[in-house]
Amino acid sequence: MSKPAVDPKAVTRGDCILASVLALITFAIFSPLLNCKFINFDDPEYVTRNPHVLRGLSLDGTRWAFTSYETYYWQPLTWLTLQLDATFSGRNPSGYHLTNVLLHAGNAALLFLALLSLTLARWRSFAAAVIFAVHPLRVESVAWIAERKDVLSVFFGFLALLAYAYYVKAPSWRSYGWVAVSLTLSLMAKPMLVTLPFLLLVLDWWPLGRWATSTARELVVEKLPLVALVIASGIVAYLGQVKFGAVAGVGVFSLSERTGNAIISYIAYLGMAAWPVDLAVFYPHPAYVYDGVGGISPWEVAGAAGLLVAVSVAATVLRKRAPYFLAGWLWYLGTLLPVIGLIQAGAQGRADRFTYFPQIGIAVAVCWGTAAVLASRPRVAAVLAAVVVLTLTWRTQTQLPVWLDSVALWEHALKTTRKSPEGLFHLAQALGEQNGRDSEAVRCYREALRLDPTYSLAHNGLGVIYLRHGEREKAKTEFEDALHFDPKLAEAHTNLGNVYDIEKDLDHAAAEHEEAVRLAPLLVDAYGNLGRVEVKRHHYQRAADCFRSQIALRPTDADAQSNLGMALLRLGQLEESLAHVNEAIRLNDRLAAAYFVKAEVLEAAGDLQGSTEFFRKAARLNPQWEKSIEERLRRRESGKTPS
Repeated sequence: MSKPAVDPKAVTRGDCILASVLALITFAIFSPLLNCKFINFDDPEYVTRNPHVLRGLSLDGTRWAFTSYETYYWQPLTWLTLQLDATFSGRNPSGYHLTNVLLHAGNAALLFLALLSLTLARWRSFAAAVIFAVHPLRVESVAWIAERKDVLSVFFGFLALLAYAYYVKAPSWRSYGWVAVSLTLSLMAKPMLVTLPFLLLVLDWWPLGRWATSTARELVVEKLPLVALVIASGIVAYLGQVKFGAVAGVGVFSLSERTGNAIISYIAYLGMAAWPVDLAVFYPHPAYVYDGVGGISPWEVAGAAGLLVAVSVAATVLRKRAPYFLAGWLWYLGTLLPVIGLIQAGAQGRADRFTYFPQIGIAVAVCWGTAAVLASRPRVAAVLAAVVVLTLTWRTQTQLPVWLDSVALWEHALKTTRKSPEGLFHLAQALGEQNGRDSEAVRCYREALRLDPTYSLAHNGLGVIYLRHGEREKAKTEFEDALHFDPKLAEAHTNLGNVYDIEKDLDHAAAEHEEAVRLAPLLVDAYGNLGRVEVKRHHYQRAADCFRSQIALRPTDADAQSNLGMALLRLGQLEESLAHVNEAIRLNDRLAAAYFVKAEVLEAAGDLQGSTEFFRKAARLNPQWEKSIEERLRRRESGKTPS
C-alpha cells in the first residue's frame, strides 16, 4: 500500500475557494428551511418551552448549560448556540434554522478540506463532500432545530480530522492538542463521535499509511488520551439517559430484538443511502406489533447478517488492491455503532439523522472506487457524478417541504411508514393546536389508543381536547388513565388539577399541581395553575411564590405578571403589586385582567379617579365585565364597600 504525501499545506487558495463555493451551493439548496416552523417533536424541550434557552445568552444561562441534563444529554455547546439564537431571534424559528443551515454548509466545506488534507485526492474528496452535502438523508439533521447538536458536533468532528492531518505531518503536543480540543468540543455538542479514536486508527492505515512506519502499539497508545475523553463522555451520556428514562431496558426490548434491529438497520441505512425515498421523521421500532404488522423476522436478520459478512469479507479481500473500500466500510460500521440501537434510546427503529457522519465512509468508498474503475474514462466519471448529484439534490428538494410544520411532518411520516401510536399522537397534537381541527385530533388520539391502550401521552392529549370542549368527566377519565399508565407524567397531573379546580375541589387541585411541579420543575404552566388555586384558597403568599416561579421561567408572561400583582395586592404590598401590573400591561396592552387589578391597586391606594379610569378600560376590553364593574363603581360612590 502506497503512502500518500500527507501535507495539509498543499491545500491551495483555489481549494479554499472551491470549499467556499460548495458551502454557498449547500446553503442555497437548504435555504427553503428558513421558512419552516418549529415542530412539536423535541423542539418544545429544546426551545419553545425551555425558559433557559428563551431568555437568551446570559451568565445564568451559561451556568445552566454546563450543569444541565435536560433532554438526556450533557450538551453545553448546543445549549449555548440555541441561547445565542434566542438572543437575536426570540421565538422566531427562522434564526434557528439559519444557524443549522450555516453549520451544514460549513460542514460540507470542512469535509472537503479534511479529506483533501488526508488524501491529497482533490476531485474524489470534492465528490464525497458534495454527496454528503446534498444527500436527502441530511435533511433531518439540518431541518430539525432540536438536531442542532448533530450538525454542531460534526462541525467540530471535521475540525478534529483536519487537525489530525496537521498532526501527522508535524507531530507535536500542540498539534495533538488541537485534535483533543476539537474532539472535546464535538462531545460537548453531542456524544456521537465517541468512536473517533477508532476512526483515526483506520485513517492511519488508509490513507495515511502510518501502519507501515509505526507499530500497532505506538498508534494505539497515541490515541489513549482521546479514548479517555470518549469514555468519560460515554459514561456521562449513559447516566443522563438512564436518569431521565430515555434508555429502553431489556423489559422493553430484549437483547435479541435490539441486536436483530441493529443488524437490519446497518443494511437498511445502506438502502436509504442508495435509494433515498419514503424518508420520515420517525420509523417505529420493528419489535412493536400493531394490527398484526411488525416483529423482527429471524430470516430478515439472517439475510442482513449475511450481507454484512459478505461485504466485510469482500472489503478484507480487496484491502491491498482497494484499501479505501475497507477503510470506508470500517468508517461506516464503527461510527454508526453508538446509535445502531444496541443501547436503545427512544422508540424509533432507526433515524435519518444517525447517518450524518457515518455515511461519509460509504461516500469515500464509492467515490474512490468509481474513480479507480473509470480512471481511463474521466468524462464518463464526470457525467455519472453529475447525474448522481443532481438526482440527490432533486430528492432533497422534495424532502425539504415535509418539514414546513408539524402537521406536514407527521402526515408524511404516517404515509411513508406503518402506523404507530407515536406518529398518531404527534399528528393529533399538531392538529389540536390549529383552529377548527379538534375533531381530526380526536380521531388520531383514538386511533393511537386503539393501537396501544397504555399510551399515556395520547390519553393526556385526548383529555385536553375534551376539557377544551367542556366535557369534564371524559377529560378527567383520560387524565386518570394517563396517570395510571405513567404516574410521572407531569402534564397529566396539572391537567387533572385543572379539572379538580373546576369542580371546586381545591385541595386535590393543589396536590396535583404540586406533584406536576415536583416532577417537572420547568413546566411553567403548572406554577401558574397552582398559583391560581392558592389564590382561591386565600393562600396569597404561596400564590405569589408560584407566580414568581412562573415569571422566573417565562419573564414575558403578561398573565403571570398580572396574577402576581393581584396576589401582592391581597398581601397589601401595593407598590410591588403596581410594578408587576404595569409590566403586564407593557407586555400586553389588551389584557383586561391587568387593568382590573391595577384599578383595584389604585382604589386601595386612595386614587379613586385613576381607579375608575382603569376599571372602565378593563370593561372595554372585556364587555362581559361591564355590568359588574359599573355596579361596583355605583356602590363605591354610594359609600358602600365594593363586593
